[in-house]
Amino acid sequence: MSRRYQRVVLAIKAVPAPLMEAQATCPTCGRSNPSVLGRVGLRLVFRCSDCHIEFFRHSGQTSTAF
Repeated sequence: MSRRYQRVVLAIKAVPAPLMEAQATCPTCGRSNPSVLGRVGLRLVFRCSDCHIEFFRHSGQTSTAF
């Protein structure tokens, strides 16, 4: 018998109005129409309207400290 895990519920907080217009690309379906759902810490959380997943924006920038 397989084990079913509980869905993780994120503690999402509200975002200011200017950040509601942020853009991202869905990592699952590749479409660029997800809407901002809220934020967790300093990261914006998006929800794709097509495949209904919630995800963080993946930035191509990396920072390293020497």
